Amino acid sequence: MNKKSLATALVLASAVFAASAAPVVTHPPTVTNIGPVGFGTDYSRDDVIWSVSAAQPVGTFFTDTYDFTMLVGDDVTASAQVVTTNSKYAFTGNAGELQLYAGTFLAGGSLSSYHLIDQISFGASGDSLVDHLAAGKYFIAVEGRTAGASGGKYSFDVAAAVPEPANAALLLAGLCLVGTLAKRRKTN
Repeated sequence: MNKKSLATALVLASAVFAASAAPVVTHPPTVTNIGPVGFGTDYSRDDVIWSVSAAQPVGTFFTDTYDFTMLVGDDVTASAQVVTTNSKYAFTGNAGELQLYAGTFLAGGSLSSYHLIDQISFGASGDSLVDHLAAGKYFIAVEGRTAGASGGKYSFDVAAAVPEPANAALLLAGLCLVGTLAKRRKTN
C-alpha cells in the first residue's frame, strides 16, 4: 500500500469516527415568570438541578430563562453559582453563563433575537452583574452544559436595590415641601 492510499484511508477512517461520535443534546429553553422586581424585592432559586437521563445525557446544553418586570427604574443585581457535589452534579468547565436581556422571552424563541444588555460567566465561587434598568420587561438567561454523573446544579438570585435611608429622607422632605406649598396656595 502506497503512502497516498494510506493517507486517504486514514482521512476516511477519521471522518467516519467523527461522524459516529455522540451528538450534543440541546434542551429547549425553559421559561419562568418571576413577576415584578423593585423596592428591595428579590427572587431566588437554590439548587436548580438538570438531571441526567436517556433524553438528557451528560453533556446536555441547557438554557433557563427568568422573565421579570421592573416597576420603576432601579439597579438590579443578578447572581449565579455552580453547585458541585463530589462530581455527582457538575458543569463542563465548572462554569455557566448568566445573561441579561431586554424584553419578554417567548417559548420556542431564540436568544439571538433579543437585545443583550450584559453577561458574565460564573463558577463555583459565584459571580454577579449589576445594571441600572429603566421600568419595563426583561429576562435573565442561565446557560450551561451538564458534566456530572447525575447532571448539573446551580443557584440563582435577582434583586433590586433597596433605597438608601438618605434617599428616602430626601423623598420625604420633598413630599412635605410639596404638601406645604399646596396648602399655602389653597389658603390664599
